[in-house]
Amino acid sequence: MKRRYLYLLFFSVPIVLASAIVAFAVFGAAAGILWLFLAGDNPWPPAANILLGAVFVLAFAASALAFTSWAYAVGQQEETAAALNVKHACQES
Repeated sequence: MKRRYLYLLFFSVPIVLASAIVAFAVFGAAAGILWLFLAGDNPWPPAANILLGAVFVLAFAASALAFTSWAYAVGQQEETAAALNVKHACQES
């Protein structure tokens, strides 16, 4: 198996977790902007829920794509080395 695919497999769970963190941060920032500058304490229009859901999904997809392409590029770069880089696979104590 080529290292580029091994890196994608190896970092798939951290990519999902990091993407979720980024998506929640962007979602919180968007909700804060809506609350501070547009709706406030008044009832929010139904379109705001759709907009916030779309912001969350787009932020998750964009960050997952960025992290996946980064892992692929690092794996492709590591294919030139003869041996597996131990620092990437495990941390020594």
